[in-house]
Amino acid sequence: MSKTRPNIFEGRTKEWDDDKGKYRQYRSNQGRSPRQMNGSYKVMSIAFAGLLIFIIVAGICGVFGLEL
Repeated sequence: MSKTRPNIFEGRTKEWDDDKGKYRQYRSNQGRSPRQMNGSYKVMSIAFAGLLIFIIVAGICGVFGLEL
């Protein structure tokens, strides 16, 4: 093996960056850009917060015998 080419059997946690000439940490974004990832995370956090609020309100309504 030459010095500039990584050993593909060594491990899959890092990948070679030709532009910088060094290894970079491999992160699986599945082809999405960082902007798309941030958008997805924002939508997911808003949906989770909405679900949490709904569960709390439904619990309060159940305690007081109110219908939702």
